[in-house]
Amino acid sequence: VLDALCYARYEYENGNLSTSMYDFLEEKSFELLKEYDCLFWLRPEFDLVGENKRPEDKFYQKAIDEIFESYIYYKLDQSILVKQLSGSVEKRFNEISSYIDYKLKNDRLNEQQELFEGFGISG
Repeated sequence: VLDALCYARYEYENGNLSTSMYDFLEEKSFELLKEYDCLFWLRPEFDLVGENKRPEDKFYQKAIDEIFESYIYYKLDQSILVKQLSGSVEKRFNEISSYIDYKLKNDRLNEQQELFEGFGISG
């Protein structure tokens, strides 16, 4: 969600998106982000591979990253954990997988605790 908003803001700032459309996208994006508890932030460390879907130039990559940074530091709800990842693709993948495993385990434990409490059992 946040990445799409950042691309939209870039287009808006470069005159390719109307104010009303950008405002709508920003509002809806922040509504959706309320459902998130964590975002993974992948700073540019590698050359882009456009695959005919996005520009490959470094200026564009830097501009999008700066938009991400502005949202993360100035507009994003502070209750959302932002994990900045760096290193190889494998290292980044492993960090994301570890967080998801941790989160799933803790969510299950919390659900079990709530179930016990519902039956008057402290656990």
